[in-house]
Amino acid sequence: PMQKGTVIHYVLETLIKIHGSDALCEMTDAQIDEIVLSILESYFAINMSAEQEHSERFNYLYMSLGKTVCAVAKRLIKEFSVSDFVPVDFELPIDNDSEVKPYVVELSDGSMRLKGSVDRVDMMTLDDKKFVRVVDYKSGGKNFQLSDVFYGLNMQMLIYLFAIWKNGTDKYENISPAGILYMPVKATVTDLGRDATDD
Repeated sequence: PMQKGTVIHYVLETLIKIHGSDALCEMTDAQIDEIVLSILESYFAINMSAEQEHSERFNYLYMSLGKTVCAVAKRLIKEFSVSDFVPVDFELPIDNDSEVKPYVVELSDGSMRLKGSVDRVDMMTLDDKKFVRVVDYKSGGKNFQLSDVFYGLNMQMLIYLFAIWKNGTDKYENISPAGILYMPVKATVTDLGRDATDD
């Protein structure tokens, strides 16, 4: 499952980096499928040894992953088409040597520096004001409840957002935090009864 998530992250990042959200919104489903499968094949060629013998099951699962990524990409593009947010960074590191320094929590006997990496950062400009949101791709399930934050749980994405807001330099200076977004990157499953019609 972890490797599956890595592949999905790679394909989506490459897709958006190469084409950009505006161009993707102009493409047909067939064009998107072709590009996604091409990126997937390229990943396979680079990261999976061509000489290595893969089982039929592995090849089937890898190719079925292509269908999942195509569906996720189309869902992502639909979201771009109705949003003013534009992706500006992928796998953004939050550490001492990055554009975004760690989030610091002062303690009674010192301080704690929180580091990490953000899957995707989106930005929007509205009335000359820049807004930023952080996006986390989830190949598993995620149930976010605001009440958890009150008890100090599920705070990772909020810490990333606050780190960018408070410690961002260059393009992240003078930004306002807009929110966090968990994006499911898995195939959607529909439960149907025995007598369901084709529609």
